[in-house]
Amino acid sequence: MDPITHGLASYALKRSFFPRAPVLTTVVILISGVAADLDWLSFLLGPSTFLAWHRTYTHSLFGSVFLATLIAALPLVVILVMLMAKRSAGISADIGEGGYTTEQKRVPILRAHYEMLIVLFLSSICSALLHLAMDACQSEGVTLLWPFRRSRFALDWLPEFDFWILAILLGAILLPELFLLVSSEIGARTKRPHGRNGAIAGFVLLLLYAGARESLHASAVRTLRATAYAGESPHRVAAFPDSASLFTWHGVVETQSALHLLDVSALPGAYFSPDSGVTVHKPEDSRVLEAAQKTLAAREFLAVARFPKATIERETTGYSVEIRDLRYAALRQTAGAVEVNVNLDGSGNVTFQSLEWETPQRKR
Repeated sequence: MDPITHGLASYALKRSFFPRAPVLTTVVILISGVAADLDWLSFLLGPSTFLAWHRTYTHSLFGSVFLATLIAALPLVVILVMLMAKRSAGISADIGEGGYTTEQKRVPILRAHYEMLIVLFLSSICSALLHLAMDACQSEGVTLLWPFRRSRFALDWLPEFDFWILAILLGAILLPELFLLVSSEIGARTKRPHGRNGAIAGFVLLLLYAGARESLHASAVRTLRATAYAGESPHRVAAFPDSASLFTWHGVVETQSALHLLDVSALPGAYFSPDSGVTVHKPEDSRVLEAAQKTLAAREFLAVARFPKATIERETTGYSVEIRDLRYAALRQTAGAVEVNVNLDGSGNVTFQSLEWETPQRKR
């Protein structure tokens, strides 16, 4: 999910469950909600680093909690300095806006600060886990169980950029502001936390929307599984979401001899033709292909790729092997797409291997 959507979701989380949190907590929630996407900086260091870091360490349960704890701990020094200063002065004070007040001569400031720290850490961790949950619903996959397992988890429900989620979050945040403006004009007052009901309603709508996406995804997968392709039964299928349409899904079907790229509608009774897509035939098993797949570059790539497809070409001095992930082709996407290129001599010995960014000019 894009950083703007994550930021809005984090702010809605703050309004829903921590409505009286002071400004410091709000800042921590927003930072924790987008911090995991810092792994996109690995894009600048090349394809190999990108494959190793993107959606891995910071997108695991362990990494998310650790990062959120670190972010929440940063203001700790400031709070401790304030605590020591006020404690040495022997006073009690009002701590921020909302529900973190203390009554002088009754509640010591130490207890109030401890309560604030608990909320700070709890809200930071919740925001980071919300980021992780949203990304797990997409198709790139996240390494939830790192460092115990490096396999990726992907539900394939939500696209990389979802206009509908963005609209729901904006409505949940902005509509209460409009209502506040109207109520202030007529002199109405309320003691309820501002924007909380709207944010909660937004999260309810998000859950309903995700549930609808899951149902439509399951319908698309069933359609893909229930069909034969060129006389062959599907071995593996996947349906990837479209950014604009809830009912259009981009399918990839793997059979014994080929991979098929085709769109499928999740509308009830929609017509589906298995011959309407693009068929990409697999290469024959060979010593050249086996040698290419054993290279370090190929192993790094195959550990991440959902539907790898190899292309072998005979060159004057040997062979060239290119391996791509057809998930990107199904989505008509090249951003972040990586491919493997391996050169071998006439005897099948590897002379060159590399991970490179996939470009339209390189597609075959």
